[in-house]
Amino acid sequence: MKLKAVLIIKSIVCIGFGLPLLIIPEKLVSLLDVTISPGGAFFAREYGGALVGLFFLFFLAINSEASKALKAIVFFGFLYDLINFFVSLFVNLSGLMNFLGWSIVAVYFIFTLGFGYFLLKNPNEW
Repeated sequence: MKLKAVLIIKSIVCIGFGLPLLIIPEKLVSLLDVTISPGGAFFAREYGGALVGLFFLFFLAINSEASKALKAIVFFGFLYDLINFFVSLFVNLSGLMNFLGWSIVAVYFIFTLGFGYFLLKNPNEW
């Protein structure tokens, strides 16, 4: 597996969820059997905006050479996905979302493993 592939897939996931959260958060979260208040929609849009920003971070890193900056991006991706893996795991265990909520847990877990894998490798092998 190459880091470039992880960054491409992560970019697609970020924009694929970021734009709908920014534009139609109520419709997106309703797929999970969750309803949100207007205040919750604001925070969902904030998160959507963050995901759009992350899209650009990961997308612009796709063709980067091995560097301290790229290693920092990989470390950020690992921590971001690890933290959100546990957050989404605990939310799903609480029963807040329907079965589709487990796909969120799986996505964060897969990216945690992906970025973690590259943290263990020599950056010259990315």
